[in-house]
Amino acid sequence: TDSLRSKTLRDKYSLAPSITDDLPYNFVAQPQDGLSRQQLIPRVSDGDEWTIEWGYKPLDFTDPEAERQYLTDLTTRHLADNPRHTFVVGTSFNDPQCKVHDLGDDQPKAIEYGMKNLKLIAPHLVEWGTTNRDLHYSSLNAQHYWAQINGNILKYYVILSNNVTGKCCRPKPASADGEVYFYNDKNYVEKCIAGLFDMFGEQPKWVWADSTQNFTWVTPEKAGMGYAQILAGMPSVIMLRNLNQNIDPLEYAMRFYKFIYRNAKPNATPTLYERTMQSILLATMISSFNPRYDTYVRGSERPACLYVIKQIQNRLQNALPTTHDKATHDHYTILLRQIEEFFTIKQ
Repeated sequence: TDSLRSKTLRDKYSLAPSITDDLPYNFVAQPQDGLSRQQLIPRVSDGDEWTIEWGYKPLDFTDPEAERQYLTDLTTRHLADNPRHTFVVGTSFNDPQCKVHDLGDDQPKAIEYGMKNLKLIAPHLVEWGTTNRDLHYSSLNAQHYWAQINGNILKYYVILSNNVTGKCCRPKPASADGEVYFYNDKNYVEKCIAGLFDMFGEQPKWVWADSTQNFTWVTPEKAGMGYAQILAGMPSVIMLRNLNQNIDPLEYAMRFYKFIYRNAKPNATPTLYERTMQSILLATMISSFNPRYDTYVRGSERPACLYVIKQIQNRLQNALPTTHDKATHDHYTILLRQIEEFFTIKQ
């Protein structure tokens, strides 16, 4: 990933082996790297040359089977020597390493660089997005620019979350050793989960920081609230059902509980963003018992959700008597009523 910041390597290689890799730009590069515009955008590269060679180089075969075997052997040897040219097949749609904006071999680190760049851009959108300073900066332009930042963040989210549930795919001949589909190891997935907490754990007001001073459609106290739903919805029953097999469902669900409810304690006053995450996490846990999932979930998902619900109940019961902030008190009361109703229905 860090090689994407190298001038020398960017002159030698494009961002990806092929221009068809759907990479819009080099979001890993930082301002201090001093890369040129050409070094920041994709271009035809060695993977494209290999594809053209395989598809169009004249061969002297008259027997189709002999030609097919030659190309298979050639491809097998070639990919062993240069794994950059590994291709994607149609069934690898959930491969976390085959997504738009997938850049570099360390996705959490690449996205950390990308977020740094977005945070640099966000406060200057009005300044940099207005070609004539005397013209009114319209809502249409504003929504377009901020939608681009939000769109990039959501692409980063898809990449990280896909590492939590997706399988990698490396096509190979039937005679070759190794698995075609495999999960990333636990340490790598843990880095991806940590990246999600870094992105959405605190209210990301910076995304709309500049817009709150110029437009009525977003206010500072509610800027970025939608991201609370994204983070708190990560331990949904669907995510638990498709969880990377190197991650324990209960351990995964409890990680979100411990983070999201960390400030639900005696004499504490969670922020609006924290209260929103708490509400959504509880709703996510309760929704896992919806009958529509009866034929879908495995044996470990619902017990994990039930355990988290009980942990939330215990924590809120301990915090409520010493809570004097009205908004927080009402919030805890509502959540406890939801839990009580859930257990009543389950009985």
